[in-house]
Parts: sequence; structure tokens; C-alpha cells
Amino acid sequence: MDTLSADQIYERRWALTVLEEVLARLSDEYRAVGKAALFDRLKKLLTDEPDRPSQAEIADEFGMTENAVKQAFHRVVVNPNGTRAYVANAFSSDVSVIDTSTNTVVATVALENSSYGVAITPDGGHAYFTNPTGNSVSVIDTSSNTVVAIVAVGNVPYGIAISPDGSRAYVTNNQDDSVSVIDTSNNTVVATVTVRSAPYGVAITPDGTRVYVANTLSNNVSVIDTSTNTVVATVPVENGPRPLGNFIGALQQCSTPSPTPTPTVTPTPTPAPTATPTPTPTATPVSTPTPTATPSVSPSATPTPTPTATPRSHPTPRPHSTPRPRPTPPR
Repeated sequence: MDTLSADQIYERRWALTVLEEVLARLSDEYRAVGKAALFDRLKKLLTDEPDRPSQAEIADEFGMTENAVKQAFHRVVVNPNGTRAYVANAFSSDVSVIDTSTNTVVATVALENSSYGVAITPDGGHAYFTNPTGNSVSVIDTSSNTVVAIVAVGNVPYGIAISPDGSRAYVTNNQDDSVSVIDTSNNTVVATVTVRSAPYGVAITPDGTRVYVANTLSNNVSVIDTSTNTVVATVPVENGPRPLGNFIGALQQCSTPSPTPTPTVTPTPTPAPTATPTPTPTATPVSTPTPTATPSVSPSATPTPTPTATPRSHPTPRPHSTPRPRPTPPR
């Protein structure tokens, strides 16, 4: 029996539907440029099955560097109203703009260097792309699809996230163990925060008060207070944390955050629209029935809490015998 509540089942199905739509669009995009085989191999990396290929095997199969394969996972963002998708193309040093209503490329924006991380402002007006080989961030005006600024940051920038109010962009500088804070009103660096070894992914809380940075080589996460731009905590995690924030950020741009449903301890039965309301304080609340279940009411029963979802286990990360080397910038 599934112990999830109706709300939790709905949220799970919604999330799966979003993932299926994203994969379908990415598949169409890869096939349009003759890279269907690459997409099919990369998709296998999303699972934790024992027979999945390694990134090194995929690199050998397609004549790519292993670093180039790693980068293929983190280069797409959709604007807030869902009408455009922006894809960083590291191999051609440009950005593809996709019309999501027709799934066609409507513009290609040239960059000076190959790009990696991508984020878009909450108003959809500007897209920010990290350039690891240029130690910079390119800013694109989405109304004209032109580069309007290039911001110098630290050494080999990878991840990027923009605050909920759109006022700040946070960039992880992988090779000098720092985070650059960009003021998006004038596209200048206003602070540099030292974190731990080889920062990679980055995510911001919905209220904008905390920034979380995954440090790949030190196996921990730095927590930055955005009001002071200082590290207020360092959280140990498992080996080689990398894509923190890439998927989280994508979900936040696809939906409006809503409070997590909490179990109702003492629910009050709601009368049917045509029935005369009659208080039944001793009625046992009935959970959402399965198709074959028959709800029952016992006058003498005591209300019991709604079943709480049992957390599903996640695969244990594979341990690494030696620390991972720092990623090298894309060609």
C-alpha cells in the first residue's frame, strides 16, 4: 500500500511529468543537430543502475574529453514564463535560444569563450553564462539576444545562481576556491567570498538569505549569509559534491514555491454541498481511499493523524579511493 497522502502523490506525479517534458525537449534538440546517439548515452547517466556507462567510456566512444561529457549535464535554463529555453553550447562557444512553443531554435548568440553554467533573472530580462576558459560571466539581454556585458570573476567559474529578487548573481570559481558576488544592476563584482576546495554547484534559498556552495574536493557544503557575504557554516557531505543547485534552480523557475504539506492531526469533516451541516466531533477522519477501499465511520472512534509519508531510500554514493582532481576548463 502506498502511504503517501493525496497531495504528496500529486506533487510526485507533477515532478515526474516535468522531468519527462524536459527530457523530451532535450531529446528533440539533440536529434535536431544530429547528436541523438550522444543524448541516449548521456541519459543513462541520470540513473544509478549498475550497468550505466562511465563518463570516461562515453568520452572515448564519441571522441570527447571526459570534462566535456561532464559539462553536457548543466547547460539549459527556461525563462520564468516558459516561452524560451537558453542552452549553453560549449563546443561552439555560443548560446541557442529555443522557442518552447515550437521547439525550434530562434536565435544563436555568439560568446567569446565556451560557456558552462547558466542562470536567468526572475524577470526573464537577462541570462547569465559562466565562461570557465575566459574567467568571466557573459550577460545576455533576452529581449534582443545580444551580449550586453562581460563580467570578470575568479579562476574557472562553473556554477551560477541568481537571488530571488534578481539583485545578485553568485558564481563559483572552481580553481581559486571562492564565490564572486555580482551586482546585477551594474554587472560588477561587489564581493568575493572564500569557501572550501573546488566549489562547483551553487543554490540559493527561496527567501534569498542563504547561498549553498558544493565544494567538490573538500567534500562539504559552504553556507553563505547573503546579508554579510560571509560563510556561517560548513556542512560535511559525501564524496565529490558537484551539481548542487542545477536541478533545484530549474524547478524553482518552473513553478511557484509552495509550503510543504503537513499532516493534519485533527481534521474536521467537510459537509457535502447539499447536505445539512451536522457536527460530528467523534467521527474518524478517512484518508483518501484507493479505488477498491470503502471508507467507514465509527462514532466512538478517536481521530487519528493522517499517515505520514515514509521517506524513500536513496542509493548510497559510491566511495572514491582517492580525491578527485579538479575539473579542467572546456576546450
